[in-house]
Amino acid sequence: MTGQPLKVVNVDSGTRTTVSNYAGKPLYLKDGKNQKTVYLYDALLRPITTTLTSGSTTKTVEKFFYGEGIASDKAKNLRGKLYKHYQQSGSVEVSYYSFKGEPKQQITP
Repeated sequence: MTGQPLKVVNVDSGTRTTVSNYAGKPLYLKDGKNQKTVYLYDALLRPITTTLTSGSTTKTVEKFFYGEGIASDKAKNLRGKLYKHYQQSGSVEVSYYSFKGEPKQQITP
């Protein structure tokens, strides 16, 4: 166990159930409104998707793409770094990183 509680009961927000993986990252979350959130990770434990289920509606609310396999990934220092992040409020794309790992060009359409 990672030392994190599986179930938390709160007077205001209700019962919240969380199942985490061996690294302590959440895999499944269910809140007092009966909304379910599922988190998927890649082999390096980086987030890939976040899916929210409310009633009978299921939506992917976040997607993460990493730089491996992108054209010129080595020259742009994209390997192992976040390349695109889609979320409900929009998206961000990092075209390249400096040698220090700092994003140098971000595109927010």
